Amino acid sequence: MTDFLIKQDIKMLVIACNTATAFTLEVLQNELSIPVLGVIQPGARAAIKAAKTNHVAVIGTQGTIMSGAYAEALRTIKPLIDVYQLACPQFVPLVETGMMTGEYTEDVVRTSLQPLKLNGPIDTLILGCTHYPLLKHTIRKVMGPNISIISSSEETARETSVLLSLNQMLNNSKNPVKHEFYTTGDTGIFAGLVRIIFESTENRVPLIPTIKQVSID
Repeated sequence: MTDFLIKQDIKMLVIACNTATAFTLEVLQNELSIPVLGVIQPGARAAIKAAKTNHVAVIGTQGTIMSGAYAEALRTIKPLIDVYQLACPQFVPLVETGMMTGEYTEDVVRTSLQPLKLNGPIDTLILGCTHYPLLKHTIRKVMGPNISIISSSEETARETSVLLSLNQMLNNSKNPVKHEFYTTGDTGIFAGLVRIIFESTENRVPLIPTIKQVSID
C-alpha cells in the first residue's frame, strides 16, 4: 500500500487508521523520506490539554486497544494519568453501513459504552478510531454534556495543516481542488462515506470525487 501511494508522488503520508498507526508509524517514519504522521499522538496531546482530572478514556478497535499505544502516548506526556481503554467492535460496522443515528445505533452505542459509565469519573474521551467521529452525535447523547470528546481524526487534520505550513508544502493555488480517492473496497460504499464526511464540514463544499478501486498485493 505504501509503495502504491509513494508512486502517486505524495508529499506527505497520514496514516489515517489508529491500528495501523500503532503498528507501522515508527517503521514508515524511518523508511520514507517524506513526513509521516499518525493519528495517535495528536489525539493524546489534545486529550491531555482537555482533561480537567487525571481520568481519560479511549475507545477504539480491538487491535488499537490491545496495542496499548494510546496509554503509552498519554503516559509519555503525563506519567500519572489514569487511562481506561475500551474496545467497541460494533461501531465500525455501524458507520460502514451508514447507520450513524437512530434508535438501533443509540442502543448499540449505549450498551457498548456502559462500562465507561460504570468505571467512574472520566472527564475526557478519545475517539481512537477514524470511523468513530461519524458517531460523535450519538456518543455525546449517551455520555452526556460534561465530558470532553476528542477526535483523533480532527486533531490529526489540524497537525497535518501545521506541518505542511511549517515545511512550506501547502498548496496555495487558487485553482479548484481536485479530490482523488483510492480504495481496495467497494467504490459505491466508499463514495457514500466520502460524501457524508465532506458534507459534514463547515464549508459544505460540493463534492464530485474521483474514486478508483485498486488491488494492493
